[in-house]
Amino acid sequence: ISDKIPNPNDTFIINNKKRSLKNKKILKFLFIIFVILVIFLVIVRAVTPVFNRLCSDKAKSIATIITNDETTNAIKDYEYSDFIIIHKDDNGNILMLESNMKNINIVISDVAYRIQTAINNTKDEDVSISLGSFTGISILSGRGLKVPIRISTIGNVKTNIRSEFVSKGINQTLHRLYLDIESEISVLTPFNTINESITNQLISAENIIVGEIPETYYELEGMTSDDVMEVM
Repeated sequence: ISDKIPNPNDTFIINNKKRSLKNKKILKFLFIIFVILVIFLVIVRAVTPVFNRLCSDKAKSIATIITNDETTNAIKDYEYSDFIIIHKDDNGNILMLESNMKNINIVISDVAYRIQTAINNTKDEDVSISLGSFTGISILSGRGLKVPIRISTIGNVKTNIRSEFVSKGINQTLHRLYLDIESEISVLTPFNTINESITNQLISAENIIVGEIPETYYELEGMTSDDVMEVM
């Protein structure tokens, strides 16, 4: 009968072994998780500068293409005379250059709206990173298979108009109107958000003025769609 009665010490030892084995498995699992996390952080740290540069270049490319296309479409039907009215005396001498504030305001607002809408409607883009870049080793950067990572872009656009007079010889002056466009682009990536400010300058109109430049002229530099109407 005594042989059938379990020894409490044996039961305790067995339970301890089970707990010890379970704890070892837990520690082993946690160690594996820790190693994976360390490797992941090392890879992210190595690839982040490369990835950020690629995303920055992509944002600049998107903003530049959209700005050029949309601005060209917005001003294609306008001429210099639509923005600047030249007043002359009876002898043909230039008395004053007057800004056509209505058209200027329309163009500034239209350009900003077109660019803003186009950026916001831009489809998600894929940025490819070579496997070698994930190693963090310079010699392997850019080598190996390409890993596509999808990014999204959103933006905010500011526009202003600027005037410039350039001497073009005796009694001749080139008058140019520039559109200065600043696009604030945010690139949304799986890792972070990259903000880029891209500035483009485009000629909206120009004209050769023959004769002396008049003393009266409404200065347009620094004008935005918010304050363009206040000039008058």
